[in-house]
Amino acid sequence: DIDFASHGDLGPASAWANTVSAGEEIGVLDEGIGYVPDENAHWQLLVADESALPAVAGILESVLSRDPAAAVDVFAEVPHPDDLAAQHLGTGPNVRVRPLIRTDPTARPGVLAVEAVRAATLPTGPACAFVAGESDLATGVRRHLVRDRGWDRSSVTFTGYWKYGEPVY
Repeated sequence: DIDFASHGDLGPASAWANTVSAGEEIGVLDEGIGYVPDENAHWQLLVADESALPAVAGILESVLSRDPAAAVDVFAEVPHPDDLAAQHLGTGPNVRVRPLIRTDPTARPGVLAVEAVRAATLPTGPACAFVAGESDLATGVRRHLVRDRGWDRSSVTFTGYWKYGEPVY
């Protein structure tokens, strides 16, 4: 199964996803694990838009398989609640998922997530973060954590999966 967030026909990946039929073959480049939580972290922050939700689901599954009581805060921005429900995000006694529903179809993706993290009261103590999705979301949250909250840069793994208004290759 492949989870895919389509952004229209802005690039070859979305164009392919919008026209592919079940059973067609695809080559996948697996770059390995991009996020390895710090063993000394007391809690983890995961921030994503719909394009990075599969990664967040995988991270949660991995974290909770090692420690079912792990403390994890998830900020998930999606255009529709069904997008979040489809991911089957892991649950645990200390997992808090904050759904951020982008109800305005003209709203720029990622803005809700950045604003929500900025406004949030987050746990204290050593932490690490995975932030992914639209490029401005990833860089905006990382910048906030490092500049405004004093996090060490090395404790924030971030990646822009795509850039608003530009083709994704």
